[in-house]
Amino acid sequence: MIVFKCECGVPTSASAEAAGQACTCPACGKPCQVPAQSDPDCVLIYKSGLPETGQVITTDALTDQVAKGELKAYDLIHYDNEWRPLDDIFEMPAVAPVVADEGAGPEIAVHFAELPPIPGHVSLKKNCLRNGWKALVLWQRRQRAVKHKPIWQRICYYLLVLIVLALGYYLGIGKIINYALGRPCYVAVFNPDDCDYQAKLGRQTLPLIANGHVTFQDIYVAATKKGKLLISSNSAPDQIVYEVAVPLSPSLDVIVNPNGKIEFGVYDFRGMTEKSLDAKARQTLLDDITRLRPPATGRAVLGHLKNMAEEHFQGKKADVLFTSQQYNFSRLSLARSAEYADRRKDQTKAPDAFLPTLVKLTRMSFQFKGSTVEYDPTHPETVTALLAVNLRDLNTYAKNKFTAFRPQAALTSEAAKKAIADSKLSCGEAKGTAQLKIDQNDKRLLLTFDRPIAATVSANDHQHQGNWSFTATLPRENDQWSWLWTFTGAWNPPKPARGKPAPPKKLTVTIDQAGKLTVSEK
Repeated sequence: MIVFKCECGVPTSASAEAAGQACTCPACGKPCQVPAQSDPDCVLIYKSGLPETGQVITTDALTDQVAKGELKAYDLIHYDNEWRPLDDIFEMPAVAPVVADEGAGPEIAVHFAELPPIPGHVSLKKNCLRNGWKALVLWQRRQRAVKHKPIWQRICYYLLVLIVLALGYYLGIGKIINYALGRPCYVAVFNPDDCDYQAKLGRQTLPLIANGHVTFQDIYVAATKKGKLLISSNSAPDQIVYEVAVPLSPSLDVIVNPNGKIEFGVYDFRGMTEKSLDAKARQTLLDDITRLRPPATGRAVLGHLKNMAEEHFQGKKADVLFTSQQYNFSRLSLARSAEYADRRKDQTKAPDAFLPTLVKLTRMSFQFKGSTVEYDPTHPETVTALLAVNLRDLNTYAKNKFTAFRPQAALTSEAAKKAIADSKLSCGEAKGTAQLKIDQNDKRLLLTFDRPIAATVSANDHQHQGNWSFTATLPRENDQWSWLWTFTGAWNPPKPARGKPAPPKKLTVTIDQAGKLTVSEK
């Protein structure tokens, strides 16, 4: 800032950038040139009532106003490009202390709160919160009035605002926001031991049965934090058996495996339902069964299905903590609250990024196209497979017409032909669908149908309604198959005119691995 006097003698000011340029005097209106430096006979002062830019006066006028008391020691002067109090630059006259006059009238209260209460009215009470808020507002107003605030004040102000916002979020607002958004945290605790415990997380305590698990539902937190999980005995609650620090975060599911005692399996089930058993292997196995041949391909079919299941197995894990950020828990049966289910009933779920599925290592089912296999990686010798079968494959057709039941048509021995002719045996058409079950354990390999096959068999000119069943066994100690087809049916004789009705006659037909046919009607 440059201060100078016009030719008319009136002091004025201009910015430092205007040095050497022409300007107009605000007093006489004549043009004048701004000097390169300020006139030492002029000063720029500021006191209450003046514009924010201050007022330019002469040094004589400054001395006169100080002497008259119009300028105080705390009024400002622009010196070395900054505003400073007058008493920093000049020696200001001392202000005489004010002496109270004993004969003066009553003292005037400065604040209304100092006044005595008016009779019949309640006196004003001090409100610390309100006074603190007023002090903050007045401080902010004073800060706005100051043109150049120190940088440390601005930094402290913004830090204070951030601290207040953070404390408000962590102390309650964050939990309310996550509740409104429906983002609870779930913690499932598994019990690796054969005794009952009780699990405590925060203020909630739940029973934890032996070899079972329990779920802490709808835990709302503002942000990620650690929760202390305490597992103690039912008989001695103060005796802590397991202590685990559990991460709690909005929309996070956590599985707790104390001390990593339980083994979990990691699976990738993508594309599983699109896989299918080789059609030729399936048809060869059915042909062996219906044509009374050893179903040796059953072992190969089971091995193929087992290999298909093992392709989706990625390994074992025994970590203490598993989170939904790492794994998919859809097959662990976490107990969800009714409120959680209602909130997500009408929500359209966006496709999530792929996560491998975590499953407790037990016997589980793998669904393929047209077949299913139950398999446990910890016991690979025990496998069960189910193959969907159209029962029309058990029949023989000519020009789309049923001609014979295949197992009966496969009997070629003279003894079997004679038994068929003697009993006038005729096996009807098998209809519908069933599943061929292949069950392997450490002792044998077993083939059966999962349900009886309904059919009609005629013997001795009587039709018997009943069911076929099939059983084939291969013991582990030898390589000799044995199988048996069995039909069980009944026929009701006509009711006589008098007397008691005759009891129903039962028909049993068996076909074994030697091709022996047995027909028994009782």
